[in-house]
Amino acid sequence: MYRSTDYEYEQLCFLDFNSTCGMQLNPDNEWVKAAARLPWQSWETLFAAIFPQKVGNVAKPCRMVVGSLILQLRLGLTDRELVNQLAENPYYQYFIGLKAFQMEPPFVPTLLVEWRKRVNLEFVIKANDVLCDSVPRLYYSKGRGKRHGTLLATQICDATVAPQYIRYPQDTSLLNEAREKLESMIDWFCEEYGLQKPRTYRKKAHKEYLSFAKSKKPSAEKIRAAVKAQLSYVRRDVEYLDDY
Repeated sequence: MYRSTDYEYEQLCFLDFNSTCGMQLNPDNEWVKAAARLPWQSWETLFAAIFPQKVGNVAKPCRMVVGSLILQLRLGLTDRELVNQLAENPYYQYFIGLKAFQMEPPFVPTLLVEWRKRVNLEFVIKANDVLCDSVPRLYYSKGRGKRHGTLLATQICDATVAPQYIRYPQDTSLLNEAREKLESMIDWFCEEYGLQKPRTYRKKAHKEYLSFAKSKKPSAEKIRAAVKAQLSYVRRDVEYLDDY
């Protein structure tokens, strides 16, 4: 179960954060600035959609969940280290949406395991799209047949914080995936046109790939041998398709 947070009325200004103790946050702090730029309210809608049921315990707010994961990735902390830092740093507590500084940890470290399961790749992609759409773009106004552009803001993308799913031709997993797709294409042609299926050695190739993939630290010689074997299977399947 999830209960949405009304950020328009409940989210405090950084000047009001724990003002009862006479402590005020520095508006130039990087986490204060980041909290003001991120589209928490739009992410709230995406996060609430993960909880279709209306019964059960109320989950933690979206800002606490997503903000904690951002802090962990940005600072490179373990689950326990992150919780300890949150109990000591008021800027981190403000970033995850707490209304006042507290000495007790806002959650236990084991919750981060469940949060990483909920905030899956689909949610991250949608949240990233919302973040990109929230950045002001170049505004054009027409006047006397001319177009005058006014730059409202500049979006800076850092590739170091983006997921990198880059594979190279010598990667055995890429070759194995190519082989499997070629084999499915061969099966489709044979079923569609009533052709006899050629011998593709798919069981042998799959067994060899699994044997190599289970190796924790394969030597350079084993890597070259596995790449060479997978390439031979891929080339054989390509030749079959060329004959068709």
